[in-house]
Amino acid sequence: MKNQASNYDEKLKFIYAPNVHLFAYSLHKDTKQDNLLWQESNLLLSKLTQKQLPLSDFNFSSTHRRRLLLPKNFLTNKLPLKSKVEWENSQLKITGFASPLQLEDSYCLSLNLRRPETENGQKTSLVNVNFYSKFNPGNCLIFKDDKQLFLGETLLITGWLTPEQKQYSRQNNNFFKDLATDCVKALIPERKKRPSFYRQGELFGSPIFAYGLPSQEANTPQILVWFFLQPETNQKFVTCSEQLFDLFFFQHKAIKAFQNSRVIYNVLAEKLTEIEEDANQFQGINTRNKYLSNRELKILQDKLQKLPKDALGFAENLRLLSAYENTISLNQHNYREKLAQISENVGEKDLSFLADFEQKSCIIFRDQIQGDLNYFVPGVGLVDRAIASIRGLVEIDQAESDRQLNLTVAMLGVGIAAGGIFATSYALSVNEAIQLPNLSLPLKPLHPVTKSFLWSMAIGIFAAILTGIIMGCWEKWRKRR
Repeated sequence: MKNQASNYDEKLKFIYAPNVHLFAYSLHKDTKQDNLLWQESNLLLSKLTQKQLPLSDFNFSSTHRRRLLLPKNFLTNKLPLKSKVEWENSQLKITGFASPLQLEDSYCLSLNLRRPETENGQKTSLVNVNFYSKFNPGNCLIFKDDKQLFLGETLLITGWLTPEQKQYSRQNNNFFKDLATDCVKALIPERKKRPSFYRQGELFGSPIFAYGLPSQEANTPQILVWFFLQPETNQKFVTCSEQLFDLFFFQHKAIKAFQNSRVIYNVLAEKLTEIEEDANQFQGINTRNKYLSNRELKILQDKLQKLPKDALGFAENLRLLSAYENTISLNQHNYREKLAQISENVGEKDLSFLADFEQKSCIIFRDQIQGDLNYFVPGVGLVDRAIASIRGLVEIDQAESDRQLNLTVAMLGVGIAAGGIFATSYALSVNEAIQLPNLSLPLKPLHPVTKSFLWSMAIGIFAAILTGIIMGCWEKWRKRR
C-alpha cells in the first residue's frame, strides 16, 4: 500500500530552519545510577560535536527544587554546540546548546540542535525534510530505557513552512500531517523505534502533531512535530520554553507511574491466581468421613506457612499500586498549574492540545488503577479466609483425633477395670493347686486360674465394646440436640 506522505509534490517536502529539541528526564538515586543520563548525553554529544558535559560538577542537592548544573564559569546556563554535516556535496553548519539541570528529585537534560535561520546576515536556504536525519546519527537521540530510573524523553521537531506550503495545505487537508510524518521518519528511520501517529491539533496558532500513545511510551519516545506558520508562534514558544520543559517533566512522571502500575498489576494478577489455586486445593480436602492423611496435613501446614507471606506481599503491592495512583494525581495537579502559568505568560487561552493529557490521559490512568484496586483488594480477604479455613480444618482434625483417643482410653480403662474386678473376685474362691500339663490327659478341664484369666479378658473386651457403643450413641444424641 502506497504511503500517503508520498502523495504530495516533492517540491513541497522542504523545511526552513529545522530544529530538534530533546527533553530527557531521569530519577536521582545513587551516584552510579545517576551517571546513566550523563553518559547517554555524552555519547550523543560525541556523535554530534566535540563537546562533553562537565560531569565532575554534577552534585545532587535535596534543598533545591530547580538547579542549574553547569560550572560557574559559564556565562549562561547553556553549553553551546557547533558542528558541520555533509549535505548535498556541501558542509552545512549545525548549532545548538545543551543544558543539564536538577528538577525536584530528578536529573534533566534540555538539548537543541538546529540549522540557523541566518548566516552572514543572509537567510539560510530551505532543506529537504530528510535533513532531520543529520540530527540523529545512529539513533543517538534515543536514550536507553533504564526501567528503574529513566522517566522518558520528548523530542520536539520544529520548522518554518513557506507560503507555497500554506497555500497547498488549503487544497490538501492531510498535507501538514503527511509532512510531519515524513519529518519523523527522517529523524528515526528504524520502524521499531519510531512511534505511531497519535493525534493532532493547534498550538499558538500553528499546527502540531503528536506521535506515541502515552500509555505505551516505554517502548518509544514521545515526538511532537510543530510547524511555525507565523512569527508569533516562535515568540510564544521562546517565552514559555522553560515552562514547557517542566510540563513535559510532570507528564513523563505521570506516564512512568502508570507504566510501573502495569508491572504491579501483572504481579498481583499472577499472585491472585496462585492464591486461588491454593484455596481450591485445600477446599478439596474432605474431613467429614475420615481424618486428614499425613500428606494432607503436611499440605495444610505448608499453606499455613506460605499464605501469610503471600498476604504480606500482596498487601505491599496493593500499597504500591495506590501510591502510583497518588503520583499520577500529584503530577496531574502540577501539570495543570504549569499549564495555567503558560497561559498567563503568553496570553493564550486555547491550550487544548496540551491540556488533553491532564484532562483525558491522567483520568484514564487513575480510573484504570482504581479499577485494579477494586478488583484486587478482595484478594486480601480471600487470603485471610483461606488461612482461617485451613486452621479450622487442622483444628477439627485435631479435635476428632482427641475425641477418638479419649474414647479409646475410656474403653480400655473400663475393659481393664471390669476384667480386673472379675479376676480378683473369682480368685478368692480358688483353692485348687496348680498342676503341670499332662499329655496323657489333653482334655482335662482348665485350671481355675486359667479360667479366671480367660473370663477376665472376655468380660474386659465386652465392657470396652459396650462402653464404646454407649459413648458413640451419646455423642450422636448430643450433636442432634
